[in-house]
Amino acid sequence: MPWKSFEEAPKDGYFLVLVHSRTLPLSVKIKEFIEQNVKKKEKILIDWHMERDLALRYTSIPPRLLVADKQWRMKALDDIPTDNISEVEPEVAFTDSIPPSYKCLTETVLREFAKNLLFLYDPYTGGFGSCPKLTNPRALEGAIALWVLDRDIRFRMIVEDTLNVILHSPMNKDGKISTFSFQSNWMEPSEEYTVENQSLMASVLLMAAKSIPKPAFNKEALKVLSKTEELQICAEFERYLYARALALCYQSTLEPSFLEKAERLIEKAPEDTYIGSHLAFAEALFELYTATGEEMFLEALDSTLEHIVNAYYTGNAFKDSTRDIPQRYGVEENARACEILLKIAYIKERDDYKELATSTLENMAKKALDEGIPGLCFITPVVLALYGPMVIHLKGHDFELKRAAFTLMNPMRIIKHEEAKDYSANLCFSNICFPETRDANQLRDYIVSLLLTSRR
Repeated sequence: MPWKSFEEAPKDGYFLVLVHSRTLPLSVKIKEFIEQNVKKKEKILIDWHMERDLALRYTSIPPRLLVADKQWRMKALDDIPTDNISEVEPEVAFTDSIPPSYKCLTETVLREFAKNLLFLYDPYTGGFGSCPKLTNPRALEGAIALWVLDRDIRFRMIVEDTLNVILHSPMNKDGKISTFSFQSNWMEPSEEYTVENQSLMASVLLMAAKSIPKPAFNKEALKVLSKTEELQICAEFERYLYARALALCYQSTLEPSFLEKAERLIEKAPEDTYIGSHLAFAEALFELYTATGEEMFLEALDSTLEHIVNAYYTGNAFKDSTRDIPQRYGVEENARACEILLKIAYIKERDDYKELATSTLENMAKKALDEGIPGLCFITPVVLALYGPMVIHLKGHDFELKRAAFTLMNPMRIIKHEEAKDYSANLCFSNICFPETRDANQLRDYIVSLLLTSRR
């Protein structure tokens, strides 16, 4: 029986098969097993690359084989003869409900996320969870934010140890990093390489290089990005995540070719209805504005955020309504939307963005805590909502001041550019503000002083 696409498949009793690609050995084994053992059901194939945004709505731990009925209830197919997929959820149900929300965001909420991070971290081999173990770069960004905020050595070690283990394990194949490992010790990589994972890992390596600090991570990030060029971009959101990583790489190296390539990748606005594509586009525009100070990127970003709010915001959270699947309140989508809204609120002085993002975080925080590892992406926007971003305000045009500003690179940083006849810069975070300066070395000293100071 031939494989069917998602749109062609009947909605009444069929096998939903989630695999990673048409060529990976495990995927081929799964496909052969289904063809041999399932004769009376309609079968469909959701390809992990071509339909990634869709597949992510059905599983958070790949790979997973499920049977779906017309009510979209999911049950695991238990008799798959392979050790690699022995850990499957017994049932997954989709719902539009949001748990009771917090009345307001407080440090107590942030401490709960920090506890989750420490609890879910694997202190023996790095990373989060057991097996299959994903790289989880957005959780690592949250750990960087907590390290910069608190100077708690535990958060630094989470980032440094996880990245070191991944880079020096079979997960890293000369710059190509597998999306996950079948074993918790990273010794059995999936050998699935995606532009998404490469871009996110390069971004977190660049941030860690400046924030830990560990300059060796810069070299590794460059290697990861160079290997990304060999991979096929299979979805719009991957193109924009790649552009974001290139813009960050320009800020780290000041190599113009990275900036030129990033600008080419965002020339075309997203056509996909998937909210993740628009969020990735916004993130790329933000880093390009940070890198260049050009107003056109800021205006395009403001326009993109207006579209995201109008198209996906329901009054209490962002709801993904992509294609013919159950609508859902995605934790990662809400975290990313709130993070970018909070950052642009300070640059454009948009109090409405700040209020909307804070309200969404209050509504979604309990859901994020309940979701475990996927909910760790909430750490950065919660820190931004409670303390605000680390703001470098650059006035006028001075290359040395801009280069000094780029030494601050973490998930909480923003650089606000302003046209002025005389150049200067100042640095502020929470209740700490340094005097305005025209000296690039003094700005670097301010940044070091800020990073060495715990805010709590």
